Amino acid sequence: MELERCVKLSPFTSIKVGGVAKYFSSPKNVEEIKELIGFCRDKDMPLLVLGGGSNTIPGDIEGLVLNLSRLRGVRVRREGETYLVKTLAGTPLRYITGFAVRENLAGIYRLAGFPATVGGAVAMNAGAFGVEIKDFLEEVSYVSWEGELVSTRKAADLLSYRSSPFPKRGIVVSCTFRLRRSPSPVVEDYRRVREKRRNTQPIG
Repeated sequence: MELERCVKLSPFTSIKVGGVAKYFSSPKNVEEIKELIGFCRDKDMPLLVLGGGSNTIPGDIEGLVLNLSRLRGVRVRREGETYLVKTLAGTPLRYITGFAVRENLAGIYRLAGFPATVGGAVAMNAGAFGVEIKDFLEEVSYVSWEGELVSTRKAADLLSYRSSPFPKRGIVVSCTFRLRRSPSPVVEDYRRVREKRRNTQPIG
């Protein structure tokens, strides 16, 4: 695992404001995340997970800041008119909404412009324009605070309005979404959603 000391956090937030982290790391895989959790546990040190850094202004952190931007990747498996999309947690949510528009998949494209990573969107159960991330969630894998990799099917049942149990359970590392073809074109509705968000909120 790679550790940096005394790292300014402003480059890692969407508004370029932030304090200094005593320790900072950008893990490449699950094994490194396990090691970093163990490092913090051994030193009795707090750990802050930083995804895309949207809507976040961290102060000075006397612990470890974990940036998941290197934990990216998307794998798609098609089953008839259904797509199972497995996504690593550091992947920007816009990758998934863009894929949904290109493939004319229902619903999840309405989260377009949401300035978040997939892991962050699941951790907060992001929602907008009548849909929530849990509406499409099939499975979540996370590393528990004890350092174990756990996979939870029917993960959507655990989420509620703008919240999930995952921040208390551990660090989300991957998610699988079940997406279905729309019976009608989604592109016009997608454009309306993007325009509404552009006029009212930051675009991601």
